[in-house]
Amino acid sequence: MEPCTCYEALINCADKKTNIIFYGHKISVEDFIRDVEGLAASFREMGLKRGDTVTVYLPSCPQGVAAFYACCKKILKEGGVVALIWNMRDRDEAEQALYALDLKYCAHNFKGRSGGIFNGDNSSLREFFKGGYSEMRFENGAFSYTEEEFVGRRLTSSYALKEGDEKYGEYVDALKEHFKKFSAFGKYVEHIQTHLYYGRI
Repeated sequence: MEPCTCYEALINCADKKTNIIFYGHKISVEDFIRDVEGLAASFREMGLKRGDTVTVYLPSCPQGVAAFYACCKKILKEGGVVALIWNMRDRDEAEQALYALDLKYCAHNFKGRSGGIFNGDNSSLREFFKGGYSEMRFENGAFSYTEEEFVGRRLTSSYALKEGDEKYGEYVDALKEHFKKFSAFGKYVEHIQTHLYYGRI
């Protein structure tokens, strides 16, 4: 089989009448392809061409995925250079406890941080970067939250339980208990690292 981009695989193999499930949300393949085509057209109007360097800086959202596929259509080619960038919390005791809490209450949607890419197995990165990759990490400061801010931030996660879901109240109470255990002087602090993966596809 001839090598193809992610975009070409989507166009040639996806059933246009089905849905994509993104963190529990349904998006029709037809609508997703329309969004990809629209972004690719915008890239073309901006003057982007194959071989150009593009950084997509978005949270885990359908638009971020669509932008990636649009880049695959308009810019990327076999052997091209790609830089993937994630901001991640330090895996300290508090983060490990929070991970376990999310896994307990949000198992239906929670696949791990960054969609499960960094659960100790980099096989997906090795598969993507067929030409090999390098990894760099940078300290990126810290964020502090009050209890209200911390709970609110967790509840905006794509995998979090929503009001009306079974065990939603228990989940909120567990988040508050987590805050009390790991906060100091009324503040919960998360230390952030930026992870850069750079290589050829």
